This record gives sequence, C-alpha cells and structure tokens, in this order.
Amino acid sequence: MEGTPEGKSGSATVETHHRLQLSLLEALDHILRQGKDRAIADETFARFVDFTRVHFQAEEALMALADYPDTDAHASAHGRFLAEAREIQRAAAAAEAPPALAAVAGLGAALREHINGFDVDFDRWNEARPVSSPGR
Repeated sequence: MEGTPEGKSGSATVETHHRLQLSLLEALDHILRQGKDRAIADETFARFVDFTRVHFQAEEALMALADYPDTDAHASAHGRFLAEAREIQRAAAAAEAPPALAAVAGLGAALREHINGFDVDFDRWNEARPVSSPGR
C-alpha cells in the first residue's frame, strides 16, 4: 500500500488526516501480513473506522461553512465509504488473512480515489473563491 494520496486536498489539517487514515490502513495491512494477534488487527481497523468518521464530520463542517454547492453529494460519498468500511471490518474480522488483505487494499484504493476526486474538487472550488468569502 502506498502511504500518501496523489492529490492535495484542503488544509494542512485535512492532509494530516488523510495521511493518518492511510497510515492506519498500512498498519492493518502489516499486522495481517505478519500474522499478528487478530485482536490487534481488529483494534486497528476500529481506530481507522472511528477516525474516518470524525474526519468526514470535520470535512462536512468545512464544506457547510464554505457553503459548498456539492456538500450533499460529498457527504453521501462519505456515508457510502463508511458503510463499506464497516462491512469490510465485519467481514475481515471473520476472514483469514488473504481475503482480509484484499479487502483492506480495496479500501485503501477507494480512499485514495475519494481524496483524489471529491476532496480535490472541494479544494479547487474553495481555492477559486474570493478570500473574503464566508468560511474561508
């Protein structure tokens, strides 16, 4: 798994969030590959899901403050991603390492796609607004 998203999206704080999300998935990948205690993998996955939920709430608050016109679509994508992550979390807890590894890799790819799509779009829109705009 690669550790950083391809595009830049948002503030330094948002970028730090993205790096942490990807780092948690990399840690989970490593734990599964090494055959470490399954409780550690389950805890790492839970931390990823919890942090991702908080990160998405922060992004949605930024979009609301900026009066971003695509907030609803972006928030819907967040909801779908979290639902998928929770489903993968449940399935991975019951699976052997190879299927769990594939699911975690897929989740990482989906996260990068979200960052390089929805998040970059928001950042570009936000950067194009006048500095005096609300939420900026």
